[in-house]
Amino acid sequence: MPMEMHYGGRVIRLLLLVSLVFPGLVTFVPHLGHPSPVHRTIRRAGRGEPQGDPFQQRGGITTTDLRDRERAKPRGLRDRERGSWNEGRSFQRNMRSERGPRTGRSTERRVWKPEEPLNLANLTEEEREERFRAQIQSPVTLTTFIHRSKTPGEFMWTITAAMQETMLNHIHIAAAFSKLASLKKTTPLTDKIRRSPTLVQLAKQAARVADRREFRAREISSLLMSCAALRKDLPWISEELGTSLAKWVPHTSKEMNPQALSNTVYGLGVLDLGDSVEVSSALEQLSSVIPTQLGRFSSMDVAQVAWGIGARDGREDVDALLRAVAKWVTAETPELPTTSASMDLPMVAVAFVRLQRWDAEMMEAIARRLGAYLQHMRLWSLAALVWSWNHPIAPKNAETKSFLRRLRQEAAWRQITPEDLERVPEGPKGETSKSWSTEVKEPPSELSVVETF
Repeated sequence: MPMEMHYGGRVIRLLLLVSLVFPGLVTFVPHLGHPSPVHRTIRRAGRGEPQGDPFQQRGGITTTDLRDRERAKPRGLRDRERGSWNEGRSFQRNMRSERGPRTGRSTERRVWKPEEPLNLANLTEEEREERFRAQIQSPVTLTTFIHRSKTPGEFMWTITAAMQETMLNHIHIAAAFSKLASLKKTTPLTDKIRRSPTLVQLAKQAARVADRREFRAREISSLLMSCAALRKDLPWISEELGTSLAKWVPHTSKEMNPQALSNTVYGLGVLDLGDSVEVSSALEQLSSVIPTQLGRFSSMDVAQVAWGIGARDGREDVDALLRAVAKWVTAETPELPTTSASMDLPMVAVAFVRLQRWDAEMMEAIARRLGAYLQHMRLWSLAALVWSWNHPIAPKNAETKSFLRRLRQEAAWRQITPEDLERVPEGPKGETSKSWSTEVKEPPSELSVVETF
């Protein structure tokens, strides 16, 4: 045992001497003749070195030195341990007290206070108009003013001022025609509005915007639907705007949702654009897109598609679309709500009859669904069923005759005249649509005296 200790001690001293002479070999020292655990314990015990302190044998500082250095640090520089939530808040309060009071901003909570409302009654007519013309310079504000128009006269005043002060973009134009079509439902347009050159200029500007392809898919469908609603009051609108919108439908049809697709077909159909190549191309493109999305269509969407195709009187080859529509109606009719069925199914029936098509399965499904609600239907829907089942192309079988007999009895009790039946192809949204309502409506209110139209 003494021989081993003597031999091990000599080796250790030799290795330490080599490491001092050749510093580059320090990294190899721990691997060259590293003493066994027994030798390390004996050496530390013989020299009186503290055991279990790894810093001592590597020439570093001891843990005792670390504790002494921690005590020697100033209070603010110590490594602060993570305390509780309350201790953190007390530390923040102490730090604030050391920094002193805040300067340059208030410690009170900032509360937004609106400006004092402007009393428009105190402004003169010139001041109000000047303020309005300054506000419509903002595109967003102008769109808001268009949507907030309550009467056709107020709408015309807004559009006239806007076209004099600023340039209308595609959003403004689509919103303008949509708003005018909406206002027309409650307040008839006066002769002065119908003859106004402002609307002609607006339509021409819309055509130029369409030629630049600035209208998006939703705006094209909205404009076509608005033009269809205004066609009786503005007969020139089809020629000015219809074809310009139709030629871009094939490029945007894949971006349209079901409502936009149905509005587009309806608008192109009822605008009566004749044998236009642009319209035929648009409808043929739509006839290939719509069948793939019929699962997302509502009964109103399907009715508008059928009516638009029927209004074209078979100018386009859309057999695939009509077969898809008939299949959808046959399958979905039993599950339709009563209100939707009584309003939408008669439109589908009239559209197919106008095209000289009698889909027996679909028409039987319509008769079964509406047979129990004839007394609750609006007048146009009842007249549409009488017109369809009394048409020469209707079969003369027992079921058809029985349903037609019931329709005639109900029509006689509701006092539907032959003249009413002749107006059925005009549709529920035609010029005389108000006469088909079963409700008694009050006459429209007079325009405000401040309106100029």
